[in-house]
Amino acid sequence: MRVGIIGFTFLTLTTMAVAQPPVPQLQAVFPAGAQRGTTVEATAFGNQLQTAFAVWVSGEGVKGEVTKAENNRVQLRLTVAPDAPVGERDLRLVTKGGVSNRIRFFVGTLPEINETEPNNTVAQAQPIANLPIVINGTLNPGEDVDCFRLTLKAGQTITADLMAQRLFPYLPSSGGQPGYLDGVLVVRDNNGRELAFCDDIFHRPDPALAFTAPADGDYVLEVHDLSYRGSVQFVYRLTVGTLPVVTHYLPLGWQAGTTVRLMLSGLMLNGRVLADVFVPPSPPQLVTVLPCLDGQPLAPLPLVSVPFPVAWEVEPNDTPEQATRINPPIGVNGTIYRAGDVDCFVFTAKQGQRFVMETWAWRLNSPVDTVLEVLNRQGNLLAANDDHPDGLKRPDSYLEWTAPSDGDFVVRVRNRLNEGGDGLAYFLVVRPFQPDFEVRVNEDNPRVPQGGTVAIPIAVVRREGFAGEVTVTLADVPSGWQVRPLVLPPNRNDGVLTITVPDNAPLGAIPLRFVGKAQIGDATVTHDAIGLETVQYVDQQRQDVVKTVVLGIVEPLPLRLTTPEAVEGKVGSGVTIAVRVERRGDFKGAVQVSVQNLPPNAKADAVTIGEGQSDGTITVQLAANTPAGVYTLLVQGQGKVGEQNVMVVAPAVRLTVHPAQ
Repeated sequence: MRVGIIGFTFLTLTTMAVAQPPVPQLQAVFPAGAQRGTTVEATAFGNQLQTAFAVWVSGEGVKGEVTKAENNRVQLRLTVAPDAPVGERDLRLVTKGGVSNRIRFFVGTLPEINETEPNNTVAQAQPIANLPIVINGTLNPGEDVDCFRLTLKAGQTITADLMAQRLFPYLPSSGGQPGYLDGVLVVRDNNGRELAFCDDIFHRPDPALAFTAPADGDYVLEVHDLSYRGSVQFVYRLTVGTLPVVTHYLPLGWQAGTTVRLMLSGLMLNGRVLADVFVPPSPPQLVTVLPCLDGQPLAPLPLVSVPFPVAWEVEPNDTPEQATRINPPIGVNGTIYRAGDVDCFVFTAKQGQRFVMETWAWRLNSPVDTVLEVLNRQGNLLAANDDHPDGLKRPDSYLEWTAPSDGDFVVRVRNRLNEGGDGLAYFLVVRPFQPDFEVRVNEDNPRVPQGGTVAIPIAVVRREGFAGEVTVTLADVPSGWQVRPLVLPPNRNDGVLTITVPDNAPLGAIPLRFVGKAQIGDATVTHDAIGLETVQYVDQQRQDVVKTVVLGIVEPLPLRLTTPEAVEGKVGSGVTIAVRVERRGDFKGAVQVSVQNLPPNAKADAVTIGEGQSDGTITVQLAANTPAGVYTLLVQGQGKVGEQNVMVVAPAVRLTVHPAQ
């Protein structure tokens, strides 16, 4: 991974923040995409944006600059290289308060234009001179409707594909309304008569339609929200032309490092169309492939990449007697062809043999809500699962199962929604039990003051019986940075690692890559972490995966803390941690110090390092029943500068707890 900092590159401190300025909140960027090989002027909307000075975009080939910044609006210039990879990016603004949340930005291959208001009626419809085209628009507050005029020949067929929910899938809402732009497409004649209508397609909230002109003339394509709502976040991308629109496809998973022939279905595809794609070599994970037709790329599609053979279901397989035989480890592509359809697969197991069974459907944009069941040959139910225990993977299904005896057993897949069709596909994985883990970073845009320390919240998800120690650290550490890794013992699944940057760290943004390492049997296993953002969806919060965790480096604070890298003690004893306050500028006030992430049953009272003093200690009292092991402690400090409370953290302290004897 190439590490680069976006921002100012001066190496001396010019200002000192009394308290950190507010974190920027980005609501939308318009337009939300651009064609390869073009430069576009864009506007970012949000709060606390007045100090914006840089743009950060994930991946290669997209560069941005700030041309004008106001409190809630920033003008941007975005340049997309001719060879920039097609697809979704994360775009963030960089301000003196740090790095904003991400907004999705798409790189495409077609020419693009922006809507022009007013265009609310058939009479005001914006003329579209050339097809194919991507129209960038926004449904503004106040029952906004956007209309576009197309001149078509009799018998000419065009498609219109709206991207709106896919741009902003999680938005606050109320009154039972969806937490996204619930788009509608309408085709009208010149008199306003409705000729075609679509409010979703193939269980997808974003609509798409195909329309054949009955006569030469002008037609109006209309876009609005189903409830005629509007918002600065109701940004959309509307693709119009004689273009295929893929609504579903097979297979959903394939063997890594091989080529697979996709069967594409949708609008203007005249049945299933075949396209070959290469499946990247990788561990079992979600990858993105880019099918092409006649040399032109279509929309990127998600695919599961697995390191073992893949098969297809064979109908009829509705009963255990008709079950398709499989030999784990294996992936199976299947389809719920009709309402009530069930798919059965039979395999042979030895008593005590442990297996993992998992479906992929919802995560691949298939509308199947799978239920996974294990039966014996007599059809008796042995185990079942509806929703994955991992909230990020619901409502797909997951089972860990142990064979009770030698013999054949049946895996049965059905749709809980009792719907069927040739697009209701799933990918089933059946493989031997393999203890493992995942690492997740629970903050996607942390910030750190120059010369200061930031605590990064980390969670480990243990799978399939893994209960060992996990060490998480930062990869590709820049020169002069100090990282104190997080060590999670078997009885703990979350904590923090700390990063300390030098005084001359350039203000700006830098992507971070975190790695977890553990010993599993005889093997040392490492995994890259995924980053998570917390989003407000309707009236609740949920987590969503981001492409990259990005650190914002901001101006220095008037104080910082230093601590020893490691301390140790015995169960039932007290452990003293030395803490030093380094004051900068005119700050001489008292600092209250506390310890977080204590071992089970341990206690530590906060202490105050008095005005003008530099050194103090804080004691962690280990209980008689505190488990022995290695723990990562976080020391925090709070001081008052004028009327502002300033919070800082110290580099993490590794505590080793030894048995009492």
